[in-house]
Amino acid sequence: MRRSMILTLLLFSLSVPATGQGKLAPRTGTLLVATTQLADTRFQQSVILITRHNRAGTSGLVLNRPLGKLPSDLGGSLQTRPQGIFWGGPVAPLQVRALLLDNQQAAGKVLAEGLHLLNADELNAILHKTPLESGELRTYLGYAGWAPRQLAFEIARGDWLVLPVNAATLQQLNPEQMWRTLAPRSEANWI
Repeated sequence: MRRSMILTLLLFSLSVPATGQGKLAPRTGTLLVATTQLADTRFQQSVILITRHNRAGTSGLVLNRPLGKLPSDLGGSLQTRPQGIFWGGPVAPLQVRALLLDNQQAAGKVLAEGLHLLNADELNAILHKTPLESGELRTYLGYAGWAPRQLAFEIARGDWLVLPVNAATLQQLNPEQMWRTLAPRSEANWI
């Protein structure tokens, strides 16, 4: 508990104000943490890593929804451990993406310090050439997506908090406790 409180304080202290209101603006490599007022049940208590944010819209991966196992039609195509499989979001639910949490690897798209986004081909290539430690690789099916300006509206409405992140922080957070750790204390107390 003490460790998660220290980690939460560290995350909030790293926030760089993007507006006069003291809020961090969403950008590639930041986290979205659902507030308790978010009405969409698919994303309640979600923590999402933004993987793309530009004029065309925003996409990201839900980090804290582990799946029990791979769908049967994907089971033979991936060489990864089932405990590393997560629901990434409702868009393209059979599309495979992975996060590599490692500063030593140069693979995929760099999202933030030590965070690399891999597509299915990049994932298979790295699994064939490099032994990975537990927790360094997380695989996702699907992703979350927003139309242009949709996320800005949801943030202004109070549905999401935006926080900074890096690989070390994600490795220390238990995915199943991630929302409770990152949500503000007043938000988490209602549970």
